[in-house]
Parts: sequence; structure tokens; C-alpha cells
Amino acid sequence: MIPHNHRAVLDSSCWIEYFLGSPAARSYVKIVSSATIIVPSITIFEVSRDLLRRFDSEHTLRAVSLMQQHEVVPLTADVALNAAQLAVNLNLSSADAIVCATAWQNKATLYTHDVDLNGLDNVVYIPRT
Repeated sequence: MIPHNHRAVLDSSCWIEYFLGSPAARSYVKIVSSATIIVPSITIFEVSRDLLRRFDSEHTLRAVSLMQQHEVVPLTADVALNAAQLAVNLNLSSADAIVCATAWQNKATLYTHDVDLNGLDNVVYIPRT
């Protein structure tokens, strides 16, 4: 059960699983329906890029529209600086560092399939099935 007033960030891989209806998507449906969802703007880019490779633009726009029903957070200078430090310290990709820094700045739990983020504070690593 997701705690009341829980704030959550789903990384791009989780959103993609959600939109593809994979077995892992069931947990994300629970999170999306019961938590305050923070959507880093870079996540919209990554999900759109992936879905455009798989589907037509109409399908992609419907998915992005659903993401935009939540709190979309733009990349700010503060997040960029924190992300840069994370990327250097932990050898993370730019996108992973931005998503993680956005979650931390918004006091949200980050859900991810990315093993590079496993073990970090407020990160829930979900192995791929």
C-alpha cells in the first residue's frame, strides 16, 4: 500500500513499462493512482523518443498527455547543478542524474529499473522481470 501524501517519480523505464502494459505495470498503476506523481521534463523526452520508435505519433501524444496530467517539473538551474554533482560522483548518465536530482529536490521516492541508482536514498529499485 502506498502511504497517504506519498510523492513519487517514475523514471522513463517505468513509464514505458506502464504504457506497454507489461507485468511490472501493475505496480505502477497502483503508484500512479495513489501518489502525487512528479514528472521530470526529461522523462517526457525519453518516453516520447521510445514510444515514437514503437508506435505512431498519436499513440505517443496520448501517453504524454497522461503524463502531463501530473506535476511536470522543468529542469531548473538548481536541479542541473545537483544532477551534475550526482553524475560526477556516481558516474551516472545525464538523464539518470537529472531524474534522481528532481526526485530528491521534490522529496519524492524515485522508482526505477536502473541498477546504477540501486541503494541511493529514496530510490526503489525494481529489477526487470
